[in-house]
Amino acid sequence: IENRLLIACGATVAASGSILTHVMCKAMNRRLANVFVGIAARSGGGSGVAGPVSKSQPVVSAPVKTESPEVAALGALKTARTLVVIPGYGMALAHAQFAVVELMKQLEKMGKAVKFAIHPVAGRMPGHMNVLLAEADVPYDKLFEMDDINRELPETDLVLVVGACDVVNPAATNTEGTPISGMPILNAHLAKQVIVCNLDAKPGYSGVDNALYEDPKAIMLLGDAKKTLQDLNAAIASRESVSHLF
Repeated sequence: IENRLLIACGATVAASGSILTHVMCKAMNRRLANVFVGIAARSGGGSGVAGPVSKSQPVVSAPVKTESPEVAALGALKTARTLVVIPGYGMALAHAQFAVVELMKQLEKMGKAVKFAIHPVAGRMPGHMNVLLAEADVPYDKLFEMDDINRELPETDLVLVVGACDVVNPAATNTEGTPISGMPILNAHLAKQVIVCNLDAKPGYSGVDNALYEDPKAIMLLGDAKKTLQDLNAAIASRESVSHLF
């Protein structure tokens, strides 16, 4: 084309794409060659970001829930003192970030500490969740990267998963031979209780069933995440309708 500006722009785009690919491979604990040919990394492979894959993991028991998921979720929100929100691509599809922030504000008024856990590859690309939450005016100091927040999750009273699947799937750390085995995840399953606001209980992009959904600590609120959160917000705001909980 003999246009130096186009050549410079093309080189910049190519370099940016290479950096983005490297960041995503590191976050998924995958080698670049494996991503291109579709070979799942096995235990001990990859960049070593995640620890070795274990064949088993202790099961934490929880009381059997007899009430409806909605009532159980409201009860969990009432009793929890610390809450970590884990957003995923489903939050983006449902445009639920503003409902999430409304819930955060209501819980903070009740004296609860709320943080957001960001997985490096949650969404379409690194930084996707940060952009959505910034759009909804979430303070930057409430956003925590995976390595930092994972240290706190075992002591966290409640984790709220909004539209995330593979990035919180325990199969990545306790099951060998799956497409996500060895991938670092947000350890939502280690929290004392979990609420999942996903569209359905189907596997995520990897096609691996999410063991978190079967955890006795998990409260499944399936359906459109935006509507689910709006219903929770309305229930919390209406002291009369849930006076027995609040």
